[in-house]
Amino acid sequence: RGDLSAVVKAIYLDDAARTGQLLKPESFGKLKEPIIRLSNLWRAFAASAISGEYDYTYPQAELEQCPLRAPTVFNFFTPDFSQTGNIQEKELVSPEFQIHDETSIVNITNRLYGSTYWYVKGRDDVEDYYILIDIDKEKELAADPDALLDRLNLLLLHGNMSTELRSAVKEMIEFHDPENTTQRVTEAIFLIMSSPEAAVQK
Repeated sequence: RGDLSAVVKAIYLDDAARTGQLLKPESFGKLKEPIIRLSNLWRAFAASAISGEYDYTYPQAELEQCPLRAPTVFNFFTPDFSQTGNIQEKELVSPEFQIHDETSIVNITNRLYGSTYWYVKGRDDVEDYYILIDIDKEKELAADPDALLDRLNLLLLHGNMSTELRSAVKEMIEFHDPENTTQRVTEAIFLIMSSPEAAVQK
């Protein structure tokens, strides 16, 4: 009691935190919130704006969320929401699914597409307040699909990319001209970021 260091240690070393995926694979993990998925992309590729002033107006229109605008202390969803189907049948809860429907899936996917393909450092047609990702290091690896995949796996999936996803992304990379490094990298990033593996946190 009163020892914050002990509290933090207990949280990180708890069996549920360290081995939950092994103990309860059918219920461990959660759907990432849309704003977290976009933030993951920006953080992985050191996104920034040329001017230093960031303009992302009305994110709630695209993400169903906006920083500091949650309607309740429970965020943009209720803690006891249970998605209809397998989750509900197993009497589990899935709060984040309350803002995850057909419309929001399309919106977040479109946002990830734009932030991957169009908002990239080095493009000539960007405004100085756009939030741009930096993929220069990844472009240096574009001629070597395996090296590029190793890096993207580490940056976006914490080294946990499945064999199936890796095979699909590699096939897509090799389909494109090795000289077009930007296309190889951006398409690989988008395919990974829009996959279920990137959407679920485990």
